Amino acid sequence: MINQHVPQRWLAWAEVPRALFAMANLPYHWTELSSAPQGDQRPVFVIPVIGMTERSTLILRRYLGFLGYKVHAWELGRNLGAKTIGLRNERLIERLKSVHNAAQRPVNLIGWNMGGIMARMVARRHPKLISQVISLGSPFAGDPFAISAFDVYERLSGHSLKAPIAQIQIAESKLPLPEPAVSFY
Repeated sequence: MINQHVPQRWLAWAEVPRALFAMANLPYHWTELSSAPQGDQRPVFVIPVIGMTERSTLILRRYLGFLGYKVHAWELGRNLGAKTIGLRNERLIERLKSVHNAAQRPVNLIGWNMGGIMARMVARRHPKLISQVISLGSPFAGDPFAISAFDVYERLSGHSLKAPIAQIQIAESKLPLPEPAVSFY
């Protein structure tokens, strides 16, 4: 049953001016941002939010590259969930394996929103390929029907969250990962 306390859709639009304001303020925080720890060419693979392409992570990827990380883009087109990565994440796993093979060392996964959930799913399946998982605004621990984006995911992916495979994945997403993980929500 769908939670009756789903946030109103118009609240999501409040994020647009907040994001524009944050981007406009990046130059004012450059001194602080540029003093972050250096990355010593550690591989980083960035997974975008549902409905977006790798262009949505361009600023983050450029910043990580500036810090000295070897950044790998999504390269799977628009993130349409199961339509893009496969019902069992097979296309995302193949992309992760190619990043790992190119780097010849474990990969840091950064996933934004649903991308963070995807990162956690593939990290569970292939922990030897992963150094750590960083989730940005990824609602992996709560009720997926308690957020207004669940129906957007279902429409874009063609994958019902009530389907048996989705229910298994949702249950697994609440379990701790075998490698280090950080979540910013």
